[in-house]
Amino acid sequence: MTKYCKYNKINYSTYSDSELLLNLLSYEIDKYDILDEEIIKNIINHLAIIISGSYSVICIIVGYGMVVFKDRHGIRPLIYGKKNDTFLISSESVSLDCLDYKIINNILNETILDDEWKEMSNGTYDSSKMNEVLSSAYQQTSD
Repeated sequence: MTKYCKYNKINYSTYSDSELLLNLLSYEIDKYDILDEEIIKNIINHLAIIISGSYSVICIIVGYGMVVFKDRHGIRPLIYGKKNDTFLISSESVSLDCLDYKIINNILNETILDDEWKEMSNGTYDSSKMNEVLSSAYQQTSD
């Protein structure tokens, strides 16, 4: 990951995995002038290929809206529910239960939830591209 960030001039100043994930997401988003559902799916797919480990992300992207996703293995819990016209996302179902929210669904691995609470995709992470992406990034850094 260090070589990938160095090659792409992705800076991070701490050892925080959250900061690194934010910078990687920002780097990918900045490649586009206009974002649509397909581009967002491609960005998240690319992140899933290059990032190892577990994570869940809730973010608001300027010019697009909210996007919720997690790692391809689905290790970190993430669930959402609704009460009246309000939605709540949490890592624990107990927080939804205590606040009388009706649980809608777990956000499964390889699922992307958008700001209209619509699942954009399921099973889109293409891990077959992992070696190609990583090999290319590492090969370029050794040149």
